[in-house]
Amino acid sequence: MAPGGDAGGDAGALDEDELRRLDEFLRSDATPETCMGLDQLDGFLNALVCGPSVLLPAEYLDQVLGARAAQPDLQIVTWITRLHEDIARQQAGPDDYQPLLRRGAERDGQGMVFTEAWCDGFLRGIVFCQDGWAPHFVALRAQLAPILDFAAEAARADDLLDASLRERALAVADELPAALTAIYSYWQRQRGAGPGLTGH
Repeated sequence: MAPGGDAGGDAGALDEDELRRLDEFLRSDATPETCMGLDQLDGFLNALVCGPSVLLPAEYLDQVLGARAAQPDLQIVTWITRLHEDIARQQAGPDDYQPLLRRGAERDGQGMVFTEAWCDGFLRGIVFCQDGWAPHFVALRAQLAPILDFAAEAARADDLLDASLRERALAVADELPAALTAIYSYWQRQRGAGPGLTGH
């Protein structure tokens, strides 16, 4: 898993060990099958940060962990909160955010990038706040297309290791940082234009 930005340079950001431990928890037997993985969580939180709604962890934890999940340890909630806050800081900064994407072994001399879970997480973040997003889909079509189109393509795929799908995943990974910056900038302009963008 490749972290976005330099985690070690920011006291609020999760370091590599914390990211690993959070990922292990999310994929462990302690969580239901509906729990998000770390890459999916990163996509989900980016949709919240970039989008119309300002939400607290208590409002979305069930979406992350699954509705039947037991109350998580405070450390888990703290890590999720810090990841959310770090994404918000980086999106507000001068550089494009670098998503957390799961990477696999090389195939045909090229490392594989599994972008589909991240895109699915972003889509789930949109659906979670769909009333705010819906009136803006036309204006954001070009910026959302790499994410939503690939999420749909991967959901239809019979073989996630298909060479053409993996090539597309790599291309989408390259497009994500600029797309996220454009989406974030759009919603910042919308927030500046008037009230009413804080609910979901």
